Amino acid sequence: MRRESFEDLHVDYGAVGATAAPDMMQYPPRGFRSAEVEVRLGSGAERFTQAVDAIMSWDLYRGSGIAVQVLAHGEPGAYTGVKFAEDGTPIAPATLSAEERFTADGTPYVSSGASARLSGRVGVYRVTSRVRVVSVVEDERRVSVTFGTLGGGVASGEDAYIVELAEDDSVRFMQRSVFRAKALHYRVLPWLPRRRWVALSTRFARTLSPLWAARTRGKVTE
Repeated sequence: MRRESFEDLHVDYGAVGATAAPDMMQYPPRGFRSAEVEVRLGSGAERFTQAVDAIMSWDLYRGSGIAVQVLAHGEPGAYTGVKFAEDGTPIAPATLSAEERFTADGTPYVSSGASARLSGRVGVYRVTSRVRVVSVVEDERRVSVTFGTLGGGVASGEDAYIVELAEDDSVRFMQRSVFRAKALHYRVLPWLPRRRWVALSTRFARTLSPLWAARTRGKVTE
């Protein structure tokens, strides 16, 4: 398996961590849009574990029709980001994992610093880009993974995928994104990036929950 050099792993946008900051989600950097959606997946610890495994094993992408080629593995035990309160205040370091975990086919689970090439199609939208895992936060009732783009796609920015087991035992999936169009046709047709994001986020929700019928809430800035 080919490993890319350190220089190849720099993300292609400056607002790293924007999806974890409520103020940047509400007022994204100039030239960027923000988008978020929340979907109820069901209830119970087993449903929570299934959804977490889908994200941590790259199956969120694979199950949505997007091929994943892992280019570099992260470092187990590496720093995995900071948790934030609702007002954006950092409250604690993320959980550190000292042991590398693997899927049934031997693919390492997502870990901070890992990178991959994505390719596929979701409806009429083509997906071709490289991403890096910029943070992983694991708690007993909430897990989030944030991917940042490395280039090669029609858009740049980051996506945070969050699964939460709420106090009422419901399981919720949230996607938060901050992105900007790079391809010419996406810049000329400003409504196209919004439609593409909605199509991809809908496919991700259906991958995690085949019985999914409707979003709990969703918003894309204009």
